[in-house]
Amino acid sequence: MTHPGREGTPVKQSSVSFSNDATRKNLTHLGPIVAGEIRGTVFSGFDALSFINSLYPVCETVHVGALIGRTFDSQSGRWQSWPHEPTEQAVTHWLREWTNELVQVFGADNVRSRIRNSGHVPLLNSDAQRKPDVIFIDRNLSLPCPEDGGQPCTAKCDEEAKYCTVRPVSWRCVRIVGELKKNFRESGPERRAHSKMVLTISHRVREIFGTQPGRRYVHAFSLCGSLLRCFLFDRSGVVASEHFNIHSKPELTVRVFHAYLYGSPEWTGFDPTIQVADFNSHHPRTYDPTAQVRGDPFINSFADDGNPTQLYLDPTPLWLSPTIASRGSVCWRARKADSESGNWEFVVKDQWRNEERDHEGILLESLKGIEGVTQMVHYEDVMVAELKDDTVHSIRRGLDFDSQSITEIVLPSNQEVYRLVAESSNSISTPPAQPAFSPYNLRHKRSRPSTDSHRSQTPKRRRNALSEENASNSKAIAPYNRIHGRLVLHNVGRRLKHFQTREELLLALRSAIKGYCNMLNKGIMHRDVSVNNIMISTSTSGYLIDLDFAVLLCRQNASGAPHRTGTPEFMATDVLDGKSHLPRHDLESFFYVLIWIYTNYPVPGVGSPDSPDPNFRSGAHSWGLGSYDDMSRSKRALHDVREMKSYRRWFYEGWSSTPMWQLAVKWWKLFFNPQYPDIERVLMETWSKESNHSLESDVEEAMQLANKMIAALDEAVEALKAEDAGDQKHL
Repeated sequence: MTHPGREGTPVKQSSVSFSNDATRKNLTHLGPIVAGEIRGTVFSGFDALSFINSLYPVCETVHVGALIGRTFDSQSGRWQSWPHEPTEQAVTHWLREWTNELVQVFGADNVRSRIRNSGHVPLLNSDAQRKPDVIFIDRNLSLPCPEDGGQPCTAKCDEEAKYCTVRPVSWRCVRIVGELKKNFRESGPERRAHSKMVLTISHRVREIFGTQPGRRYVHAFSLCGSLLRCFLFDRSGVVASEHFNIHSKPELTVRVFHAYLYGSPEWTGFDPTIQVADFNSHHPRTYDPTAQVRGDPFINSFADDGNPTQLYLDPTPLWLSPTIASRGSVCWRARKADSESGNWEFVVKDQWRNEERDHEGILLESLKGIEGVTQMVHYEDVMVAELKDDTVHSIRRGLDFDSQSITEIVLPSNQEVYRLVAESSNSISTPPAQPAFSPYNLRHKRSRPSTDSHRSQTPKRRRNALSEENASNSKAIAPYNRIHGRLVLHNVGRRLKHFQTREELLLALRSAIKGYCNMLNKGIMHRDVSVNNIMISTSTSGYLIDLDFAVLLCRQNASGAPHRTGTPEFMATDVLDGKSHLPRHDLESFFYVLIWIYTNYPVPGVGSPDSPDPNFRSGAHSWGLGSYDDMSRSKRALHDVREMKSYRRWFYEGWSSTPMWQLAVKWWKLFFNPQYPDIERVLMETWSKESNHSLESDVEEAMQLANKMIAALDEAVEALKAEDAGDQKHL
């Protein structure tokens, strides 16, 4: 029998980090990881007219002609007042004046957005201090002005200000983002966007995805000299038109910026199935978090009684993924329409799965009533305009990937490139000291071909081997499709890292391990145990969530998806080395979760600070840094008894107590101590490319390990109770 994971989907790291370290938030260090997220998913060269006809709304021809007649100099063949030196400031001023003319011609009643430049002020709510050149925001957005006693800054005031240095805007308010460059060469060849420009805009778009729940896609543009290129970012990656000269194609130019100013919430990229009450109409409208509106968003779904009902969502999500080419998961707390405000009964989870994967709800359906695992109420694929919402047939409707002009943009692997991108991205972050392991490209920098040779060679992995020069002459391969799915779950718990006592943490881990065993009994392996995928439900129990990467144990082959985004900090070392993912590897992940908690989160009220020190670095700091080889070496060092002992110096006070340290040691012995002959045999087997172990023996072995882990947890809980009782006697 072929074991699940034998032909497993290649692992891909995400920029979503569990570390508080500032190095993860610096553009120089984050750049290679963001590039890794979109590598193999960037396609450029779509005919400009075809691209705009497919993705942009139609304009009134009469109005287009009127604007051109009013603002275009037919004799010179140029837009009037276009700056002789197209600097960022000069072009921003021209865009502001020209779009004002556009609004006067098309009418101000239906305009939704206005143009704004960030000037010298970084946008708020960012993981790095980024300053995009041009953004489009709600036309009525009021911004508090610190120099005027906090009074709102009106649109008229904003139009008069060229570079305001006191009024910050949040990424939560950004609808469209644009990059301006004086040098036309920075656009790249006509049909091939410059990789540096793609990376720069990708960082901007990542901020939008990371602050706006329900955002399906993002429109963006670059204007290099007078060359305009349009971009669309969605959860399958990036598509870009060929660039065109705004002077030679004035009609297309009008159509693009008309859409940026007048585009509906649906066109801008917001989910039409998430709605909000419109107090000026009897009909609800699409929820747009960039607009200054009030009211709780809601979806039409199913409650636990099986009857259709409205579920109101907490506007502040529990989890929101900023990654571009990914599942883009977002989780909200939810309640029934007739429930009291704040009485959150459910969790609604939206995500974009690869079409080769089954809906997470299918596996959860078979786990109903199983303790230690999240419980599902309802699952569905989201429908938009009576069609299944996906990236290829819904969002990218009409784009022709068979055209000979389409090419894949291969992103560089050189660390120096990302330093230059960071410098040109107007980031004012000061590069911190070099970390122990530099997070360079995680899919190219491999030094162990023997361990990668048996991995499935998907089209994406083969394309990554091309050089940037050769890629320009190679025909692009059609991108993979992602489907928008939705789950309604019962449990509303707390993440494991929000534990209140040590006992609560241990009991939650116990429940999660029991839940994992229950999954194995149902023939399902989780494959992504991490600190964020274990929840606390009560003071005495917890459960596992996020079965996105779970598989049936009887699965014969990989799904065919181009990659699997794992959580490297908690992956077993064998998995990082490219070995088959076995049930015991998930249990090894529980060990890393325990050490991660010990070194990153203080015990409340036990002589530790109320919040972790953001500048503190433990040995676990490097678990998610560098190449897979680096991450594996960092964790394998922990297999040594002396290294394990040294980790204790990084534990927060309260975790160094005898019961907690003994628990860590007992779990360590189960996985890494060669004195255990059965474990030694298994560890030796994992180094063999084709071991002869059976599925039944793997499951049985995992069950035995789990029982020993649970026994160690029970002993630690009893020891803590005895310790607490002894403390009470001394009071």
